[in-house]
Amino acid sequence: MTNAWLQLYWTDVYLSWNPENYPGVQNLRFPSDQIWTPDILLYNSADERFDATFHTNVLVNASGYCQYIPPGILKSTCYIDVRWFPFDVQKCDLKFGSWTHNGWLLDLQMLDVDTSTYISNGEWDLVGVPAKRNELYYECCKEPYPDVTFTVTMRRRTLYYGLNLLIPSQRFRDQDEAEAICSEWKFAAAVVDRLCLVAFSLFSIICTFTILMSAPNFIEAVSKDFT
Repeated sequence: MTNAWLQLYWTDVYLSWNPENYPGVQNLRFPSDQIWTPDILLYNSADERFDATFHTNVLVNASGYCQYIPPGILKSTCYIDVRWFPFDVQKCDLKFGSWTHNGWLLDLQMLDVDTSTYISNGEWDLVGVPAKRNELYYECCKEPYPDVTFTVTMRRRTLYYGLNLLIPSQRFRDQDEAEAICSEWKFAAAVVDRLCLVAFSLFSIICTFTILMSAPNFIEAVSKDFT
């Protein structure tokens, strides 16, 4: 999911005028559904509406130069490779192109990505957003079909996961090991306690039995002394 502002520029000679005939009118704003706009869409969109941009006004100056900057939260498909987690670098493509125009009717060019308004977070670092213009040819047609692909490259912040995942996991693992050792010692102490109790019981029984066995002889010896 990417929060982005698209920047679309083109010239429409049918929307031009002579500023001398209209003093003070330097530019005009038209709703995007009232004039022609390029049908640029995100090819690898994962949004249920497909086009997730907000249709703003188109700014047009006297020469017919049009400026259209629709914002949007773009949901796109992206392959995530987590084999090196949490030391991974992820690359997600945003592929834009015209839906109905070929390269001869609409020459698609690209601009550098402005990341000055990017808001950093504690989980990812934005490495860069390189762009590349591609031209595809199909067997059915001889005209090219251009697209512009922006590759959002992000590096995961290892310190974030080290402080919030790895270190707590190690602490929990050490705690589990300590609890396991403590449980083993408790079990050993319980076994020793039971053995001591059994030994004491046996010793008491033996002593009692010995005393009882020697009691008649003692009485007989006392009787002989008094007769």
